[in-house]
Amino acid sequence: MGEIDSYSPFKADVYSLGRTAVAAASLDLPRECWPIAGLEEKTRQVVQALDYSPELQQLLIGMLSYEEAQRPSMQQVYDALVPLPSESSPSQEVFKQTSALFDYEVGPIIYRNTQTALSIYEGRPNATKEPVVIKTYECEHLGSVNEKLKEGLIQAWFEHPNVCRLIDIKVSKEKSLYSAYLIAEKLDRNLLEDIQARAKARRPVSEAELVTFLRQIGNALKCAQLKGLAHRDIKPESILIDSDGHYKLCGFGCAWQRLALTLTNSFQGTLPYTCKQVRLAYVSEEYRYNPYKADIYALGITTLYLAALAPPFRQSKSGPGFVSLATETLDSLLLTEGFKRLLQAMLAEEEAQRADLDAVLSTIGA
Repeated sequence: MGEIDSYSPFKADVYSLGRTAVAAASLDLPRECWPIAGLEEKTRQVVQALDYSPELQQLLIGMLSYEEAQRPSMQQVYDALVPLPSESSPSQEVFKQTSALFDYEVGPIIYRNTQTALSIYEGRPNATKEPVVIKTYECEHLGSVNEKLKEGLIQAWFEHPNVCRLIDIKVSKEKSLYSAYLIAEKLDRNLLEDIQARAKARRPVSEAELVTFLRQIGNALKCAQLKGLAHRDIKPESILIDSDGHYKLCGFGCAWQRLALTLTNSFQGTLPYTCKQVRLAYVSEEYRYNPYKADIYALGITTLYLAALAPPFRQSKSGPGFVSLATETLDSLLLTEGFKRLLQAMLAEEEAQRADLDAVLSTIGA
């Protein structure tokens, strides 16, 4: 076997981040996923066609350079992008001082997860006062910042009424700790909170409401699939509801983009919503599954949760993990046989027998 040239994984991350940024703004970027000689001129033309400042265009062209030595470091990218605070910046009394958020009023904390170093705050832009949420990740190195920025760039890629709108992305550094900020529209509640409120009020969900839910989230997933994306973490907490009752998909941190392959072997998702194939991939690196079919299963479990107003699974008594109650839950619901058959097709154990998204949307007339 011949020798393989060594490369810098840090410079590879720079290329990956640059490619994701340009892909979010243009569909003309060549589909090859690695730098290839001869594509630089095409890449340059795509970047120069974007409505960006000359400085940002030059930075992106450098990040997408075929020659590793010509690519900037992640620190250089960071230095070029992080805004400087203005002299008239309001003080951030309820939030740590950071130049990245000088144009936002940041309010009380909504959610915190110490395991993932995630905090979510309420906020308002100083210019518009429109309520927003500020999703904050604390990162120890630039590689982690890169991953969080990818999540934001993927979400920013969508202009769909059933996808939560991303407003801004920012980065800051305080001593040795980086912070990535994803700023999105503020919505009323998530689906889990809605389910819990309905259960407490004994307010059941009609089949017509379930069809509306499936149609709206299914159309958001269709938009994602057309861009080569699988969500990979559909669950009630990843679906928000606005004041008019519209459902909006969010939580793109696990999203996977198809380049050359249609199958993957990486485990992503939340265990009770994962199909058998995803769990097999967790224990065997050689196992491959279709992430789009995995999304259908997770959407089926989420729909069943909404229909029953109770989780269609329980904690295992014999050890860690969960036991599916999907069959028992479905049998107990007062739904038409046609809708039950649709849910059964979405929850089929074998991937080949599971409905795909087009079949789901066709069945409900979307």
